[in-house]
Amino acid sequence: MCRTPESAALVLLSVGVGYLPKRFDAASLGRECFRRALLLVLAMGLFLGDGAFGGTLTVTTIEDGGAGSLRDAVASAQAGDVIVFAFNVVGTINLGGQIVLAKNLTIQGPGADKLSINGGSRFRVFRVDPGATVEISGLTIEYGAPSDNGGGISCSNATLSLKKCVVRFCSGFSGGGIVVMAGDGVAALTMVDSTVYQNTAQGNGGGLCNLAFANGQSTVKISNSTFSDNAAASPDQFSFPDGGGILNQSNSGTAKIQIDHSTFADN
Repeated sequence: MCRTPESAALVLLSVGVGYLPKRFDAASLGRECFRRALLLVLAMGLFLGDGAFGGTLTVTTIEDGGAGSLRDAVASAQAGDVIVFAFNVVGTINLGGQIVLAKNLTIQGPGADKLSINGGSRFRVFRVDPGATVEISGLTIEYGAPSDNGGGISCSNATLSLKKCVVRFCSGFSGGGIVVMAGDGVAALTMVDSTVYQNTAQGNGGGLCNLAFANGQSTVKISNSTFSDNAAASPDQFSFPDGGGILNQSNSGTAKIQIDHSTFADN
């Protein structure tokens, strides 16, 4: 896993500076100034590194730990980095514990049909910590089972984007598949072209629970996605769970949800 070397910035800087020719017309001057300005912008981006455009880290193994692993890439990444997967990283990554996403990251999987992140029915798969902005695409998130909320993913006072992902076979108290929570803060989930199915909540929101409390503001936007065969199951005879597919609940906060061109079946 490596980033573009900063020495490349020096090369671009050397190209971008210098003296204009003594003879030029107005059109030539405009083109030359534009070219040099563009090169300087690119050079500054390389020089600033992760603070500007971020770097790219490549996962090279399905092992859960050690050099080349997803866990190592997340730990090594700086804010704004992009994590991708080598062409031969397919199958299942079996986790020994949840993966905590505490910085701004983009994780670009090879396709939900190619790679699964598996919590082993013991751990949550991803926890997005407060203040982080995370984009995840092209992964299956499965068999997450923490002792609290959000079996597959927990997003608390954070921003999460899911695209072309599958969340399945997960369980938790609220939000069997996913929980989005805003307490005295702001949380957001955007889900596009994704599938959430066969997840179970022991409390509320089998597929997804969107919860705002303590003056928090939580917003969920779902488009071109499918929620099917999710369930909110009562843990005892005195409980009355809500939202087999989705529970959207405001409790001294504001929880909003927008759903477009999506399918809900058998929840």
